[in-house]
Amino acid sequence: MKKFRGVLFDFDGVIADSMDDNFKAWKKAFSDYDIKISEKNYFELEGYPTVQIAEIILKKAGKKIKPEVISNLKHHYYILNSTVKFYPFVKEILNLLIRRKISLAIVSGADRRKLKAGLKNLAKKFDVIISGDDKIKGKLAPDPYLQAAKKLSLNPNQCLVIENAPLGIESSKAAGCYCVALMTTLGRDPLMRAGADKIFKTHQELLNFFKNIF
Repeated sequence: MKKFRGVLFDFDGVIADSMDDNFKAWKKAFSDYDIKISEKNYFELEGYPTVQIAEIILKKAGKKIKPEVISNLKHHYYILNSTVKFYPFVKEILNLLIRRKISLAIVSGADRRKLKAGLKNLAKKFDVIISGDDKIKGKLAPDPYLQAAKKLSLNPNQCLVIENAPLGIESSKAAGCYCVALMTTLGRDPLMRAGADKIFKTHQELLNFFKNIF
């Protein structure tokens, strides 16, 4: 396997076990405007910037509300009610990569304020954070991963991406990165169809994989 010099992580569903809290916050924000959403509605859009998620669902619901209103409300409910939980072995994975002198980045469609609040003391472990607030095209476009590679002074083919959603997998592959998918929110089939190079069920499997290649 080629020598990778950077590892780029999605946040929700990869670093943070936060998908349920995210859905509950979206559900409450939309319910304030009499719009009902299901987990499927949200999981299909996971990876898009928050304003874009709000825009897509509002359009489907036929509601003329500024998406920023819903996005800000979602952030309010998420901060109010969420308890940030990191997946098991996340800290061990990051510490291993740092010891191996691998550059690290977060590449997420989430708001920067949410990422900083969620990462807490882990934020200092990352060299670069790309968020939904950056003035670039979001996932499904390759731009977020291209931007992360550029800021790390790496070529995309020197970067290994960790994702949990088809949207992010397709974004990373379009950028020219190698992509490992985690089955934290979806089964194997949709991750394979999106083009993941490897798929693991658990973070412990991912840690063992990193021990073998770094």
